[in-house]
Amino acid sequence: CAPIASLPAVTGVERAGPGAIVVDLCSGSGAIAIAVADETRAGRVIAVERSPAALTWLRRNAAGFPVVEVVAGDVTDPGLLSELRDAWNAIGNVPPAPLQAHSAPVLASA
Repeated sequence: CAPIASLPAVTGVERAGPGAIVVDLCSGSGAIAIAVADETRAGRVIAVERSPAALTWLRRNAAGFPVVEVVAGDVTDPGLLSELRDAWNAIGNVPPAPLQAHSAPVLASA
């Protein structure tokens, strides 16, 4: 299994450093958020998801990872995570399946 930092959706997360705040948008089942929590020394991994079905799985999967915070929300809401404006260190996103044919995974570093 490849390390999480080798995946396009999270390339650069290794530069975030210990105690970093990493945001996983459109988290789905939480696989990326959990891998980041497990393989890095991030202080907070915030997994954002709006689908009620996905949120059920995300909460179950993240339960064993205390640094993963699940947030129910829509990533198009400008007020989402406003308290973190300019405070996050890395942000990742793998677009939902219907959009993947038109979009590439995104990661930004602060």
